[in-house]
Amino acid sequence: MRGLGVQCLAFGGHGTRRAVVSGGILWLHEQPGENLTDWRTHWKASYLLAVFAATFLVLAVSSHWPYSFYILMRLTICGASIYLSRNSFLLGSKLWPWVFGGMAVLFNPVLPMRMHRSDWSMIDSLAAVAFLLWPISELIRNFRKSEVRERYGK
Repeated sequence: MRGLGVQCLAFGGHGTRRAVVSGGILWLHEQPGENLTDWRTHWKASYLLAVFAATFLVLAVSSHWPYSFYILMRLTICGASIYLSRNSFLLGSKLWPWVFGGMAVLFNPVLPMRMHRSDWSMIDSLAAVAFLLWPISELIRNFRKSEVRERYGK
């Protein structure tokens, strides 16, 4: 089976999981004994990307910028949304892939949506909040799963 080879969350520190797509079905395979440094680096990068995107959106709301700034912002937010949507899907989240997918469509630079500045400032604010809530919700979800594993041995 050829897989995506994406390392995902490991509970209890005993190994990592590898997401593999076969026949249109996503399978998670346990890889015991692998180094968790790659996973931690991967998720630190994802969290930093979310904070960077939120900062970009807050800057867009806080001041009036040249048009080139908004084009760069669209590229950045769309790319970050696609990346985080994919990662959230691979980790089994049900809400965040849809949230980030919607943001990718909204901020796509190929077919931009035209709205008034006041509408965009509200959307940018909501998107910044979403980018900041995602790492918090993932940390809470991961903590709860590891707590269940420790308690029930599952």
